[in-house]
Amino acid sequence: MGSKSQRQKERHTRKRQEKRKAQKQSQSQSPARRPEIQRHDDVPLGSNARHRQRLSQQTPRAWPDETLEDVAVFDDSALSALPSELAEQVSAIRAALQDACESRGEVAVGRLSVISRGSPLSEWRLFTRGLVDWLAEDAEAANEAWKRLNPERRPGRIATAMMVALRSDLEDVSHSQGTGEPCDESQSPSWNRWDDQLLYHAKLLRRVRFDRAAIRIAEAGLSVPEESRELLLGPKKLQWLRRFVAEYGETEPDLAAALSQVALGRAFAQEFGNLFEEAAKLFQGPRHDPRNRLLSFFYFSRFADDSVAEKKAECLLDKYLKEDLPRNEALSAPLRGAIASQIHLNEALSLMQSDRGGGMISLMFGPPENPKAIRENLRAAVKADSSNRPAHEAYVEWIESKLDDDRLAKPKRKPLEDELAAAMSSWSKALPEDVEPRLWLVDHLLENECLEDAKPHVDFLAASRLDDPRVRATPWKWQLLEAMRLCRRKAWLADVPARLDEAEKLWPAWLPKQWLPYLRAAATLRSGRTEAFEDQRRQICEESGRGRDSLADACMMLGAAQQMRVPATDLAPLRAALDGVLKRLGGLPLDELLDAGGFFWDLQRIQLLYPAYRMHGKNIGKALLAQLAKASRLVLEGMNDERIHKAFLWCSEHRFWPDNYEIKWPPCYKETAIQRHPIFAAAKLNAYLRGRYHWRSEEYRELGPMLREAAQLQRDAYYRYWFVALADEFDDVLATDSMRFFGFPFGNAFGTGHEGDSEDDEGDDLDFEPNCNCATCQAARRAAQKSQPF
Repeated sequence: MGSKSQRQKERHTRKRQEKRKAQKQSQSQSPARRPEIQRHDDVPLGSNARHRQRLSQQTPRAWPDETLEDVAVFDDSALSALPSELAEQVSAIRAALQDACESRGEVAVGRLSVISRGSPLSEWRLFTRGLVDWLAEDAEAANEAWKRLNPERRPGRIATAMMVALRSDLEDVSHSQGTGEPCDESQSPSWNRWDDQLLYHAKLLRRVRFDRAAIRIAEAGLSVPEESRELLLGPKKLQWLRRFVAEYGETEPDLAAALSQVALGRAFAQEFGNLFEEAAKLFQGPRHDPRNRLLSFFYFSRFADDSVAEKKAECLLDKYLKEDLPRNEALSAPLRGAIASQIHLNEALSLMQSDRGGGMISLMFGPPENPKAIRENLRAAVKADSSNRPAHEAYVEWIESKLDDDRLAKPKRKPLEDELAAAMSSWSKALPEDVEPRLWLVDHLLENECLEDAKPHVDFLAASRLDDPRVRATPWKWQLLEAMRLCRRKAWLADVPARLDEAEKLWPAWLPKQWLPYLRAAATLRSGRTEAFEDQRRQICEESGRGRDSLADACMMLGAAQQMRVPATDLAPLRAALDGVLKRLGGLPLDELLDAGGFFWDLQRIQLLYPAYRMHGKNIGKALLAQLAKASRLVLEGMNDERIHKAFLWCSEHRFWPDNYEIKWPPCYKETAIQRHPIFAAAKLNAYLRGRYHWRSEEYRELGPMLREAAQLQRDAYYRYWFVALADEFDDVLATDSMRFFGFPFGNAFGTGHEGDSEDDEGDDLDFEPNCNCATCQAARRAAQKSQPF
């Protein structure tokens, strides 16, 4: 008999076979019973030649005794004969008519403000105002503007033809009939009086704008089904569209262009390269890519495992950037530069391992990152458009990601640091209003004793009124960094206390002053006054309540000494004291670890981490996390404790030191109260954002809105700003995720090209039979429905 699962499997297989057999029978029915399918050959295109000829003959010509001002609107020789004042008005009329025809009505009317009512060109101002309304299908407003026009001048005659073109019985109206419909009293009598020429132009206008036979022909031709269900655009319809565009492209340019773009989009969504290449050759692309080379690059770059397609894509992109784009006169030079910059940026991002997609498998088994190609594309992006902020940001972030490697040797680190300085300087020059490069440059230039170069950045930041608390704290940081710089030489040491006093006056309210006494003590030690230094150390411990050479005390003292350039001989005892504490790191109480974590978070916020931090920061963090993992209840009870907040925020800067690419969250994050607390939410989102690989971003989607709302309630100015900055940064990640498939510019408008798979396989990938109602399949079906995102 077999097991129960075996019997169910056999039953499912039997049902699937029966379903396939029924489908084959329906497909093999006799031709007499099949519905007749209309072919593209059955849809006549008609002839548009006479219509094109009539339109090509519509060239304005001056009639006898026509005013020179009216003639100048369409005749350059007449325009040159006008006085400068009237010539300026005619130029405004020409531009306004162009704006009106391109649906920029407000701009068109605004241009004509230079024309007074007493001007001989005032009728053109009335005509333009009515034209805007007529094009907006507001015949009543157009009539109100045009009924004041002189019917014997050109604006009045044009308006008459346009109003007559609105008549529904126009095809039956002749000059001898005079009036085909009763006239409304509100309308001008001239709309009901016309000559043969006006009637001719009115009928021609109606055929062009309202009748539009091309639309009916296009609808009939496009409604014919494709040769196969797998096709979004087949070869027969492709050729029919080619003939349609050739026949009606001149008289219906917008319709032809729209159909061409849809055809290209459908061909793009299919995995039939020959059909796509044929469509790219037949139809003209948009203004920025008329030869469809950029689109073709997008298409072939999808096939990452095909070396031929990959080479073809590279060749197409190279030709587009070197030939098509520079010679494209339809685009302004800044726009061409912006397009080139964005292409180079996207190419660089696609070469970075973090943006390749595919998760861990792609990272581990994909090709290694190509730093040379990435650097070339990033530099090209910045060069093509220096105002491209994302390009500067991506370049800086990429260099910083290389410098984050603790194993990087000094010979390799120094060139990267110089490259980062050059990138920051280029960013600041191109976008002087951006504060991020200026904040970095202030630190860098003062570190290298370039005071004259740093001063403009400090002055700019001090004068700005930005919400960023780091910007407003720039004068304070300037004094602090200057005090540290003065410690480099003994001759300058006398000025250090005054700098520290000034820094104390400017100390930010959101930053504790606990490190300031250590900096003063380090300055004393740097000057060689050992006894005074010891007195200051004792006083610090008494006032702070920290034990001498406790973990936080040892870290703060060593950090201050290094920043104040204390000689190596005097640093040795301080290093030894910290090493002694680190040896018993596993046995330290949680309070000591929390104090050290809070100090490191403060240094992280002001970007003043001392050199030795890289040697022991990770070990201290792991020891802190180990104790917090055992004290989830304590964290829950003290979730409003500022020390715990700072500890978690500091750990989040290092992604809680994961052993691999996945973050291992502390157990307390399972608690609902912790998840909803804004500080812990900020720590979670910050840890995610600090990672190079932003996978599974949907798991963090709710944190952005939560932090935006919580920012308004924060008393700390730093957190008020930082919460919003985190949410903005996460929004950029989500935007990048939505555009990750760089080679698909049409989005999913036409599907992925796999929707045509046979229905015979329906249910093969499921853990249940869709049509089975046994208990097992019902339970599996319910579980699948619950797992759906919508």
